[in-house]
Amino acid sequence: MRSLLLEAVAGELALFPNQTTGAATLRGAAPGTPITVLDALGRQLLAATADAARPARLRLPPGTPAGVYVVRNGSQSRHLVVQ
Repeated sequence: MRSLLLEAVAGELALFPNQTTGAATLRGAAPGTPITVLDALGRQLLAATADAARPARLRLPPGTPAGVYVVRNGSQSRHLVVQ
């Protein structure tokens, strides 16, 4: 079995692991910009600010139901699958 490392293009969001049970890492967010996690109804589940020193670690609240969520940073967004 081979392992591949996919690097994000500069300025492009990368979200992993994607499927998660409670936490994910977001790379590529511009420093100082807001990061939000929204549920399928558009309700905000989590808010954070991107840091220049490291990727954003998104820890979902305990009891977050399984489903598909949207992680938004500026005009970019990614889907996050929670198991």
